[in-house]
Amino acid sequence: MQKLFKRLLDLLNIHPDENQRWTLSTLFIVGLLDAYVGPAISKAWVTELPAEWLAFQSLVYSVVGLFIGMIWKGWVRRKAIQWFTVLCIIESSAGFCVGMWLCFVEYNVWVLAIACLLYGTLVSEFIGKCLMTFRPKLWNEHEREVYDNNNDVVCGIYCIAGYVCALLFMPSLKVAMFIWGLCCAIDNIGWLVVYHRNKDKFTED
Repeated sequence: MQKLFKRLLDLLNIHPDENQRWTLSTLFIVGLLDAYVGPAISKAWVTELPAEWLAFQSLVYSVVGLFIGMIWKGWVRRKAIQWFTVLCIIESSAGFCVGMWLCFVEYNVWVLAIACLLYGTLVSEFIGKCLMTFRPKLWNEHEREVYDNNNDVVCGIYCIAGYVCALLFMPSLKVAMFIWGLCCAIDNIGWLVVYHRNKDKFTED
């Protein structure tokens, strides 16, 4: 079975190392589920929210991204890397709780929009910056090329599979919210494992 799986990976031109096995596994599971529920959530998002909010949200993300990029050095960078586990737990817990609230308590698109804006700008941006810092410490230039290609191939596979499933079995919005909440809960597991396996390497200046 293991040889068959390795042959399949070779056929798909996926060559993960031990760290990438964790990140790619999480990427595939979360990406597949996100692709499946994405159309249902996107339709509700675009239909129920005014265009002004979408513009405002994009503006806020742009401003926050610029600001964090400007301060990403010294104490801020060091503390964000040290608190990576906490940041991941906050992001995953927030997304999971929002998804379960919208599924089982009361659906309100504004709860989804405002919650995503808050934890997306206050937490997710820092997580993204941490990952940007981690990757060069794990892989050299050639290994980064392999890593990026692995991600591209896995992304293509889960997108095709997820969107085909959505075409055949489009989920209701309630089901989509539930699955989205689960995705948030497990989204950071792969990188958390990699972080704790390589913590000394990541936290050294």
